[in-house]
Amino acid sequence: MARNKMKRFLAGLCTAAMLLQTAGETGMAVMAADNEEVVTTVVSEDDAEEEDPVSADEAEESVSEDAVSENEADTGSVSSDEAGLTENDAENDNDTTDASEDEGKEESELDGLHPSVQITDGKVIFGGKVYGTFVNGVFTVSKDVREIDFGLFVDWAELTEIRFEEGAVCTTIGTNTEGSNVEKSGAFMSCKNLTKVDMTNAHNLTAVFPYSFKDCGKLETVIFNQELQFIQRNAFEGCKSIEKIVFEKELLRIEQEAFLNCSKLHKVVVRNKNTKCVTYNGAAASRIFEGCAIDEFELDTLTEDGKALFPANLFYKATFKKDTTIVIPDHVLEITENAFRESNIAHVILPKGLQTVGKSAFQKCQSLAEIDSARVELPKDVIEQVEITIRYEGYIQRQERQVEQFKKLERKLIPA
Repeated sequence: MARNKMKRFLAGLCTAAMLLQTAGETGMAVMAADNEEVVTTVVSEDDAEEEDPVSADEAEESVSEDAVSENEADTGSVSSDEAGLTENDAENDNDTTDASEDEGKEESELDGLHPSVQITDGKVIFGGKVYGTFVNGVFTVSKDVREIDFGLFVDWAELTEIRFEEGAVCTTIGTNTEGSNVEKSGAFMSCKNLTKVDMTNAHNLTAVFPYSFKDCGKLETVIFNQELQFIQRNAFEGCKSIEKIVFEKELLRIEQEAFLNCSKLHKVVVRNKNTKCVTYNGAAASRIFEGCAIDEFELDTLTEDGKALFPANLFYKATFKKDTTIVIPDHVLEITENAFRESNIAHVILPKGLQTVGKSAFQKCQSLAEIDSARVELPKDVIEQVEITIRYEGYIQRQERQVEQFKKLERKLIPA
C-alpha cells in the first residue's frame, strides 16, 4: 500500500513539473510573487476514493495561510485609512503655515524682499537698523544710512518711488562686485512697479553699483545727484521706460552695458568734460546704449578754454533710432576713439572747428551714409594723399626724422 502511494506521489510530481514547464516562466514568476504554493496531483479514477490524509492537512494549512493573508490585507486597509488621516493633518498644517505667511505679508507689506527686512509702523528695518520710511509706495532713505546693500530690496512689488532725506550720507547703492561672477547683486533689481528714482538730496552718493536697478521695467525717471562719479555695469539694464538720461558734471566713469536694452531711451546729455566710458579695468566699455532708440544728444563737456571733447566709447555699439542725424556741437575739438564704433548711426554733422578724429571713431558703422552733407567734394588726388598720410603716418614721421639727421651731418665739417 505504501509502495502504491509512493508511486502516485511521484507520478503527481512529474505531472506537476510538466504543467509548470508548459505554463512558462511568466506564470512561475507571478506564482512566486504571490507566495502561493501550487500542488497539482493527477489521480486515476480507481484511486479517487482513497484520500491522502497528509495532503488534506496541507490543504488545511494552506487555507489557514490564505486566511492570515486576508487578515493582513484588511490590516493594510486600516493603515491606508490612517495614512489618509495623516495626509489630512499635513494639509491642515500647510493651511496654517500659509495663513501665517499671509498674515506676515499683510503686516510688513514685503513681497520678494530679503527675509530679514521688516516694515513696522511705516519704518523699513534691517538688522535692527532703520533704513527709511515707506508710505504709499514711496521709500525715503534715511539720512543716517551710509550704504544700501545688494539684494535687500529685490522684487519689491509695492515700491513705486525712491527718495533720499535732505542731508543723506549714503555713499553707494548696491555692492561693488567687479571681478566676481556675482550677477544678481542689484539693491533694487526687478522692482516691477518702480517709476521714479530721485537722488538729488544724496550729496554724498558717488556710485551706483552693478545691477542696482536692472529690469525695473516701469522706471521712467532717474535724477542723478551732482556728485555722482560712477555708474557701473548693467546698473540700469532692461529699464524699458526710461526716455532721457542726464550725466552730471562730476561723473567720471560709465561702464559697459549700463543702459543696455533701455528701449525707450532716446535722449542723452553729458555735462562732464572728464567722463570716460571704460570698464572697471580701464578697457573700452561697449554696449552702454545698445538696444536703445537714441535720436537726441547734448554735449556740455567744456574744457578750461571753452572747448570740448567727445567722450571715447560713448556710443560704441549703440542703437540709434532709424535715420537719426547727430549734430556734434561746434565747440567740440576732438572726437575720441571708438566714439560711434559699430553703431547703427545714419548721419553725423561734424563741428566746424573739429581738429582730431580718434582711432576707430566710426569703424564698422554700416548704416552711416554721410558725415557732412555740406562738405565740399574733394578731388581724387587730395583724397588719395590724405589716405596715404593717415595710413603711413608713423613711417613718414620716422623718415622725416632721418632726413633732419642727415641735414645736420651735411653741415658738419670734416677734420683735415
